[in-house]
Amino acid sequence: MTTSAAVTLLFGLPWLLSSMIVLTVAAGLVTAPFTFDSGADDAVSNIVGWAVVVGFPLSGALPLWGPVENTIARLLFRFRPPSPQERQRIDALWAGVARRAGIDPAAYTLWVQDADDVNASAGAGRTVGVTRFALAELAPAHLEAVLAHELGHHLGGHPWARILVYWYSLPTRAVLRLAGLITRLLTRLYSLTIGAMLISRSRNTGTAAFVGCALLLVPAFCVLPFLLPLVPLVVAAPVDAWFSRRGELYADRVAADLGYGPHLADLFQLWQAQGYDDGHTQAGALERMMSSHPALHARLTALQRHAQRSGA
Repeated sequence: MTTSAAVTLLFGLPWLLSSMIVLTVAAGLVTAPFTFDSGADDAVSNIVGWAVVVGFPLSGALPLWGPVENTIARLLFRFRPPSPQERQRIDALWAGVARRAGIDPAAYTLWVQDADDVNASAGAGRTVGVTRFALAELAPAHLEAVLAHELGHHLGGHPWARILVYWYSLPTRAVLRLAGLITRLLTRLYSLTIGAMLISRSRNTGTAAFVGCALLLVPAFCVLPFLLPLVPLVVAAPVDAWFSRRGELYADRVAADLGYGPHLADLFQLWQAQGYDDGHTQAGALERMMSSHPALHARLTALQRHAQRSGA
C-alpha cells in the first residue's frame, strides 16, 4: 500500500465515525418500539451496539466481493461490459500490460464507459475501465500506456482505499440527502404559504416568515451531530488533494517502470497540444490546490525526472 492510499484510509475515519453515529441513532429508533422492559432493552442495545461497532466496519469487505464489485461498476461508475469488437481490442492491449507486469490478465475485469472523452479509471476491487471514446480514438501504444497507469493505481492500493471510504460514507450521505430533500420541501411549502398570504394581504405575513425561516433551520440542526466528525476533512482537504495528486504520479511511475514512460509522455504532450491542460493553467491558486490530478506539465516533468533517476 502506498502512502497516498494510506492517507485516503486515514481521511476515511471521520466518515466511518459519522456513519456509525447515524447507524446507532437509526437502530435505536427502529428497535425502540420493540423494547418493553429493561432486560430486553439491554439485550437489544447490546446486539445493536455490536452490530454497529463490529458489523459495519467489517462490511467494508463487501465492495471487494465479485457480485458487489460488479454492481458498483455498473451503478456508481456507469460501466458496461465491452462489446465483442471492443473486447477483442482491449483484451489484446491488456494482455500486453499484464505480461510486462507479470500478472494474470484474467485477475482484473475490464469495462467500458459510454463517455465522449479520453479517460480511464481503476474501480473497486479489480475493476479497470476505459471510456468508449478512448478505446476508439487512442493509438494502441497510448491506450496500453493508459491501462498500465490504471494498473499502477491498483498496485498502489488506491481504488481499494477510495471505495472503502466511499462505502463507509454511505449512511452519512443518505442522511445528508434526506436533509436536503426535507429542506427543499419546507422551502417550497414556505414559499407557497408566504405567496398565499401576500395575495390575501394577511397581517400575519411577518410572523409566518419568521416561523418559516426557523423551520428551514430544523434539518440543519438535526444533521449537525452527524457532521461534526467531518469537520477535520474540511480543514485538511488540501492535504488530501495533495496526496491524491501524488497517487497519480505514482501510477505514472509504475507505467514508466513497465516500459510505457515514452508513450505516456507522448500522450501527455498530445493532450497539452489539444488544450487539455488549459483548465489547470487558467485556474486560481485555490482551485489548483484542491485539484485531485496534477497538471500535465507537472506529470511530464515528473516522468522525465524518474527516467533520469532510473537511467532509462
